[in-house]
Parts: sequence; structure tokens; C-alpha cells
Amino acid sequence: MLFKDDGTVVVTNLAEFNNDGDKVSECSGTGKWGAYPEGKKAEKVWTTVCDGNPWEFGGSKAHPKMRRSVGDPDNGDDQTLSRK
Repeated sequence: MLFKDDGTVVVTNLAEFNNDGDKVSECSGTGKWGAYPEGKKAEKVWTTVCDGNPWEFGGSKAHPKMRRSVGDPDNGDDQTLSRK
């Protein structure tokens, strides 16, 4: 994912999962993005491209990561994106 300052996001070949946590397709496209504020800092981000929102921020400034739950939440399966 590429997040632009103007509020647009570009997604290329992002894996999509079914309710069992199995990869079923890949998603690409452009859309909008925004952050959910919690207290004084934003901890989650949403996009209008691909399903599976919201993403949670994590990692560090040098090694940022985004994570979202996939499949049945009780199984604890996550999809994680990080900077190359």
C-alpha cells in the first residue's frame, strides 16, 4: 500500500482472505484513506480499497507495520504489512 498525503491510497496485489482465513484473491486499486483517532494519536487506519478494515498501526518509526485480523477472529490469524 502507498499512502499519499492528499488522502489517496494505492493498493497493489494485496491478499484477500475468506472467513476461514484462506487466501482467495488479490486486490488492487486506488481509493481514499483515513485514520481513526484514539485519544491523542491515531492507532488504526481505514481504506476504501479492499476488504478487511481496519488496519492497526504497530512497529516503530524506523520499521512501521500495519496489521489486520483475517478469517475468524477467534483463530487469531493476522495479515501484516511492513516497509521494505
